[in-house]
Amino acid sequence: MITMKMKLLNNPGYTDWIPVNMGREKCLPKHGFGPAIRKNYLIHYVVSGCGRFQNKNGTFPVHRGQIFLIYPGEVTFYRADAKNPWEYIWVEFHGSMAKKLDDLPCPVMDVREDLFLRMWEGAQREENAEEYVLSQLVLLIPELTGVKKEDSAAEKIEQFIESNYMQDIRIEDMARWMGYTRQHLTRIFKAYKQKSIQAYLLEVRLHHAKEFLRKGYSVSQTAIMCGYRDVFHFSRSFKQYYGASPKNIL
Repeated sequence: MITMKMKLLNNPGYTDWIPVNMGREKCLPKHGFGPAIRKNYLIHYVVSGCGRFQNKNGTFPVHRGQIFLIYPGEVTFYRADAKNPWEYIWVEFHGSMAKKLDDLPCPVMDVREDLFLRMWEGAQREENAEEYVLSQLVLLIPELTGVKKEDSAAEKIEQFIESNYMQDIRIEDMARWMGYTRQHLTRIFKAYKQKSIQAYLLEVRLHHAKEFLRKGYSVSQTAIMCGYRDVFHFSRSFKQYYGASPKNIL
């Protein structure tokens, strides 16, 4: 009997990385899928067992601890082993940064198990499932592309803030999702950007706030759209940063 669970994911406005769905499946011997063409990027991580993956470049054996990557628009086929069928976790996604994966030399690679286990655990959450999956996805990419981990972590924080400044962003949550302490993550980002995470978040929020005000949004509307729950706090931060109150910005 095939056992499968799948979780559809919403997109609350991301553009760089857009998770679509996740699933976990324990397959019967010789269970196959395809030939098929996918619309998005799809990564399967083999939790146990083994099987084979086929694309235009050939057939690849895949075992526990490895992923196989499916690109949008390519024809693929994969089948579980007859004696030791695989169980895998998959994640489907797209976005402007997903193209970083286009030049990988091989669709099958060794990957840390904890990234996918955390990703799957996060997908089961009733709240912030998409953010948790995204946080693990952006950590996965350096594993595949060979980017220095700490530089990539700082870059991903920057991208995450740019895409989610309107949300309630907590440094402690980002640190936990990325597997760092708050102090270590802060040091990584400061070395990369020459400013703290909090200072960069403030800068991004207030930059967008200025643009919203100039487009005619009210102070209270702008505060909410930039992640502030308290309009007074927003106005005070804005005046400290720009030297003028929000109402005086044209």
